[in-house]
Amino acid sequence: MTGFGSRTGDAEPAWLAVLRALSADGWTSGEELAARAGVTRAAIWKQVGALEERGIPIDRSRGRGYRLTAPVQLLDAGALGAAIAASCGPYPVRVLAETASTNSWLRTAVKAGGIANGTVCVAESQHAGRGRRGRAWAAAAARNVALSVYWRFASGLGALGGLSVAIGAAIAEALEPGGAEISLKWPNDLITPDGKLGGILIEADGEMDGPADVIVGIGVNLDQPGDSRIDQAWTDLAGLTGAPVDRNAVTAAIAAATLTGLARFEDAGLVPFLATWDRRDALRGRHVRVTGLATGLRGMAVGIGPEGQLLVDTGAGIEGVHGGEISVRSAAAEP
Repeated sequence: MTGFGSRTGDAEPAWLAVLRALSADGWTSGEELAARAGVTRAAIWKQVGALEERGIPIDRSRGRGYRLTAPVQLLDAGALGAAIAASCGPYPVRVLAETASTNSWLRTAVKAGGIANGTVCVAESQHAGRGRRGRAWAAAAARNVALSVYWRFASGLGALGGLSVAIGAAIAEALEPGGAEISLKWPNDLITPDGKLGGILIEADGEMDGPADVIVGIGVNLDQPGDSRIDQAWTDLAGLTGAPVDRNAVTAAIAAATLTGLARFEDAGLVPFLATWDRRDALRGRHVRVTGLATGLRGMAVGIGPEGQLLVDTGAGIEGVHGGEISVRSAAAEP
């Protein structure tokens, strides 16, 4: 590894080489683009199409060539590693060109051995990103954050209740200085008045009372173009702040907040994060319906419990919800 961060040793895919060679400031002919990217002239049309499939719009003009419709900032492994080290200490950083998902890459690496605690994995593009309950996470290449962190908990699976709540609180705090108003929807969504900004997916493997390997996956929209695959209201940081987003700086801030949050959670549990969650709780005081359980549950959300469970006042008492799907209902819809 060079410095604090490194790209994987895999050969760079052709679409990424073409992306590096493109500019948003001026037109590049197909011949010049092929020379810059190290591919054949015949391959340019195909690779430009591959970029568009990944959510990167390209302007085309006969006689002038190609250009990026909007600027794109690629990940800088050295800058990411240095920024994370300056914030919370040196941790390994791996930058992938493309992967199914950063969670799956880290999970495979952990099983193979040799991955250090606190390893951060980020990707320019992931083609099978996942959210909660196996949902697809759609994100344009080189325009957003696709990041995972590996952490080994000596205390085991039994001590991980509320971890997604803690990490959500840590990330929201890290992102808000950019000007975004971020709330937290139990158990793992970063939301704003304009829609969903990001989400967290935690995967754990191990023993209840012994060591547990945890992978925290985070997806955040930075500058996401319109995407018909997204079936809910969403937003991005660029739209919220009205200013260009430094992708490397935001990625490093999210990674550092996650690492710091994991260390703090391991040391002190959920308690240090409760006040932050309470300030940002998007469900508190709202009428909710919980589905996906053996029996449906309706009532008013009244906060979270000591293990990160959603607390719902059903009128007959307070119920703690550890799983299920949450929908918000208007007060008028309640009997």
